Amino acid sequence: MEIQIKELIHHGFRPVDCHGMGNTLTDEITRLFTKQDARRSPSQGGDMPRLDGGRFEVNPNSGAEEIGVQLAQAL
Repeated sequence: MEIQIKELIHHGFRPVDCHGMGNTLTDEITRLFTKQDARRSPSQGGDMPRLDGGRFEVNPNSGAEEIGVQLAQAL
């Protein structure tokens, strides 16, 4: 499995936190798909040009890594 995130749009976050969120997001998505049954993979071997992460609540005291994990789990 290869995961490539070309663009991750962050609304309301400090620019310094965005890099950490992106790295953690990629790591957590890889971990989740490696752990899960291959039948649950969203792309089934194809490209997904866009994936909307939707909306979720973030604790104001959460760090970039915690938010990255939360975002991956929302996807």
